[in-house]
Amino acid sequence: NSNFCRIVFVGRLVYAKGVDDLLSAIALLTPDFPALSVSVIGDGPHRAVLEARACKLDIAHIVVFYGSLNLSSIRDILWQADIFVNPSHSEGFPRSVLEAAAVGLPVVATDVGGTREIIESDISGILIPIHDSYVLTERLRYLLSDGSARCRMGDAAQDRVRMFFSNTKMVETYARIYETCAVSRE
Repeated sequence: NSNFCRIVFVGRLVYAKGVDDLLSAIALLTPDFPALSVSVIGDGPHRAVLEARACKLDIAHIVVFYGSLNLSSIRDILWQADIFVNPSHSEGFPRSVLEAAAVGLPVVATDVGGTREIIESDISGILIPIHDSYVLTERLRYLLSDGSARCRMGDAAQDRVRMFFSNTKMVETYARIYETCAVSRE
């Protein structure tokens, strides 16, 4: 497969974000997908360990550690990406997943915290178990091999964000909550 493909991760570089799992998957995928690049956006105490791991896995030439970037720069990278990955071991409501889905990226993410509210597995992205580099590798392999699946999932992710997470929808939801509270107090 000679198609150039860009994978992006955005988050704090701590062990619990699972970037180690992403690097392991990328190392397994590069023989079959030599035209691959990975952007790691964010900073944190685990960064030096991750950079050393990328070197040890012989993928440092395709993994770029950007450090912390402003929102405009992050959006520019997301717009140029093909796949967003969030292999986190724990989450609340992952804003990075929401932002990636909003720009129409297919998302591969661990099924933790509020991720399931954003991503419908195999429809608007792919949910995987935590700490499972094998499943992460195979699901990335599927998306890297199937451009139409990437487009279909990316479109579905963007539609889902518009349907459930747009500013208008959020205001409507809060208004209903406030109305319910006001009625129950009467």
